Amino acid sequence: MSSVDSVDLNFKFIFHVALYRRLSYAGRPKVKSAFYVCTPAAAHYAKLHAILTDYSPLNVALFEERAAAAKWLGVPVEALRV
Repeated sequence: MSSVDSVDLNFKFIFHVALYRRLSYAGRPKVKSAFYVCTPAAAHYAKLHAILTDYSPLNVALFEERAAAAKWLGVPVEALRV
């Protein structure tokens, strides 16, 4: 989300995306999903997504630093560059 200039989302959209992801990952191995957020609006919607996918195979986390996200994902920080 670091390349996003503005956010024009709503609860309904985030709910549907989270529900789709929950259903499509049901019965599969756990997956990490990292959100690199740079604005309060992006953080708000990423947190909402994390709450809605809780108790599913999706392990969602938010990060304000790329290095922390890369470490959590187990990938080099260069893999997270835009």
